[in-house]
This record gives sequence, structure tokens and C-alpha cells, in this order.
Amino acid sequence: MLSNLSNMTAADSSLNASLGNLRTTTERLNGRYGVLGGVLGDDDNARKIITTLDRTNALLAKADERVFGKQGVMDETQAAIRQLNGILSDARAACSNALTRSSPMPR
Repeated sequence: MLSNLSNMTAADSSLNASLGNLRTTTERLNGRYGVLGGVLGDDDNARKIITTLDRTNALLAKADERVFGKQGVMDETQAAIRQLNGILSDARAACSNALTRSSPMPR
């Protein structure tokens, strides 16, 4: 029994290696980037992900402004649709008038 206990607590034992891995993981989780640093392996990789997310958010904000902001693409698109609806209405009326004029008179 003492032999088994000695084997389990030796410096090169599986238990000691597992405790070392647990210590490393805990240190990463307690680091600057917390769980993200722990999952990605180190703070450098976590920083890269955060930088990428910040850049993505900035690009999305610019895209949102260009599409939905004042005088954005959406405003111009809605104005173009209103104009096309007017043109189509005029075209329908012109076609209707042309058909009415060209219809033969009933006898």
C-alpha cells in the first residue's frame, strides 16, 4: 500500500502531471483574458481574437450606417421604388388609354 501511495505521489506520476495541468489551466483562466485565454491556450491568441472582433464590429457599424443611416442605400432604394411605382402607374394609364382609343366602336 505504501508502494502504491509512493507511486501515485512521485514527481513523475500521472496524478502529479494531472495536478500540474490543472494548475496551468487555472492560471490561464485567472489570466487577463479569462476563459478565452484558457480555451485558446494563451493570452496572445485571446488578444488576436478580441482584436478581430473589434475590427469586425467597426466594419459592421460602417456598413450599417451606409445601408440604414441617413441618406444611406436604403433611403435611396426606397426613393427609387417610389419613382418606379409612379412610372409604372403612368405606363398603365397610357396603355389603358391607348387600348380604349383603339377599340372598335360597337355597332
